[in-house]
Amino acid sequence: MKAVLPLLIGLFLSAPAWSNLNQSMDEIEKLIRLRDYPQAASRLENLAEAGDAEAQYRLASLYRAGKGVSKDLGKATELHRQSALAGYADAQYSLGQLTEKADNSPESLNEAIAWYRKAAAQGHLRAALKLKLLEEYIALTEQGISRADIFSAIQRNDVVLINSWIANGTNLDVSDYLGNSTVMAALLAGWPRLASTLMEHTTHPGQINSLGFRPMHVATIRGYRTIAIALLDEGVDIDQTDARGNTALMLAAKNQKTDMLGLLLDRGANYGITNRKKQSAIDFVFAADYPEGQALLASYGIGPGTTGPGTIDPAATIQVSAASKLDQFKTAVEQRGDRYTGWPLLSIAIELGEIPIAKEIIAEKPDLDAADPDGNSAMHVAARKGDSVTLKSLLANGADINAINARNETALYFAVESKCLKCVSLLLDNKADPAIATKFEITPLEVAVQNDQAEIAAVLLNTQTSYAGIHRVLLLAIERNMEDLSLALIKRDSRLGARDDKGRSALWHSADRGLVKTSAALIKSGKIDINSQDSTGQCALAQAVRKGHLDIVRLLINKDADLSIRTNAANTILMLAVLAKKPAIVELLLTRANDINAQDHVGDTALMLAASSGQNDVLEMLIAAGADLQLRNKEDLNAFQIANNSGHQETAEIIREKSNVLFKLFN
Repeated sequence: MKAVLPLLIGLFLSAPAWSNLNQSMDEIEKLIRLRDYPQAASRLENLAEAGDAEAQYRLASLYRAGKGVSKDLGKATELHRQSALAGYADAQYSLGQLTEKADNSPESLNEAIAWYRKAAAQGHLRAALKLKLLEEYIALTEQGISRADIFSAIQRNDVVLINSWIANGTNLDVSDYLGNSTVMAALLAGWPRLASTLMEHTTHPGQINSLGFRPMHVATIRGYRTIAIALLDEGVDIDQTDARGNTALMLAAKNQKTDMLGLLLDRGANYGITNRKKQSAIDFVFAADYPEGQALLASYGIGPGTTGPGTIDPAATIQVSAASKLDQFKTAVEQRGDRYTGWPLLSIAIELGEIPIAKEIIAEKPDLDAADPDGNSAMHVAARKGDSVTLKSLLANGADINAINARNETALYFAVESKCLKCVSLLLDNKADPAIATKFEITPLEVAVQNDQAEIAAVLLNTQTSYAGIHRVLLLAIERNMEDLSLALIKRDSRLGARDDKGRSALWHSADRGLVKTSAALIKSGKIDINSQDSTGQCALAQAVRKGHLDIVRLLINKDADLSIRTNAANTILMLAVLAKKPAIVELLLTRANDINAQDHVGDTALMLAASSGQNDVLEMLIAAGADLQLRNKEDLNAFQIANNSGHQETAEIIREKSNVLFKLFN
């Protein structure tokens, strides 16, 4: 009892001290919210001196910002260090940042990594992300590849380069500065096929970025069904939430992605989870004008009044084993067929993947072209599911290969959409008509290009069909960097000279993407005006210059593109090269006839633009080519003054040395 008594007394006496400390921090928080920084700093000083780690960290932040105290980065760093050594995670993260930015020495970088690692070990998310980025940076540097190289290749869908990295064993399991994995970056850029490839080379397919979003969320919003299935098959949590607490199911409901909604429910998504605003997927469906979603939920027995967490019981769905008899399947449909009201029995069997059952039904010689309420026949369902076995059986028994649904979509359209090359080839071999377009005038060929399915698109083109809207497909292929396909489409496009709503030709788009072979083929066709300008006055050459595509610039110049063309802002091609900071292109342009002293709408010359941005190499090229050093713009400034005013003293000195006359600095 005597041994316990001092302990009890110690605890009793210490409790008010901790209570007072908590009260002090609450008061300090209030002072900071009221912007009474001097008083907050004074209170924090007392606590920091007493060894309180949180107070040391907060006081360091005030010294760092110069709020309530004189700005003192040395003092801030010392306080951060004291707090970090005491184990305060936020201070460890901040000290890591300060150390990393101190200099570029390996020692500083290693120390920063050590602090990030300590903070990350305590669950500090930003520290964990920073640690991952730095470790990836070091690994990539050793391979001679930068993070920027990888994410730039993803942005432009450079599959050839990415595949070469994969073949060489380059680690592509890296993140950008926002914490996006390579898979996430590909999805955000609109390249689902590339994302699928990258998914095979990442260990964290469900990785969250710094904004709180995950690949599953992007795949759901954009309707990338195949990606969503692949992510789920990789073990990604179907109910993982974004920064707002939304699950993939909520996002499917909110964005009215019915196909994704059904997929997620079938895979066991919890429809009762609510986000930070206390909204569930059910709320999103029934609060909007979304009859398709409401009908889908109703087919699962889910209504606007359904509450509480819940998932669809797989045992309650119409799934039976391959060994089940046809009458058992019919009974199962009758017991739980509300979702498939109006569907032919054959279509239900195909939808549920019951191939043996479907074969039995086909053998009974039913109406193979019977359709569901949306006009989809068994052919449509089999094509959408990628079921080539059932498709072949349907064709052998006389099903209408070109049957259309309510949206004028054929089985071939669905086969292309599901990316099933085997199904597409089967249908084309049996004379499916690839020229049939939907109500929105979209052909299967356009769908193939939209989905980056170059092989399927090539198969469709080989049918020698006369496609409607082929010019639109060509522009889409160019946008997707599908050069081989673009070359094939050029031969079939009767509207090569057409321009889009912004006045841009196919050549303009090809120059923008840097497609040399496509640009050459377009020029060779003789149907393209090489100098046509868009609504902003940009021609193909101007766009190639702006994007830095030297090979395209050389091609267009050799094909006599007009170098005197000006944009709406009166910029010449040479000015655009200077503005784009492309010295190699400037050098090339200077070998051809140019009005080197032309002035834009504010009176600036190419020389003045180079002077304003401190491009000394470009400046010297222009001076050597005869640029006038004495010309003035509409603000009465010459190149020397512009360089001087822009803080480029070295540039100004070059101009002074190159000048053979006294500068006229005044009127």
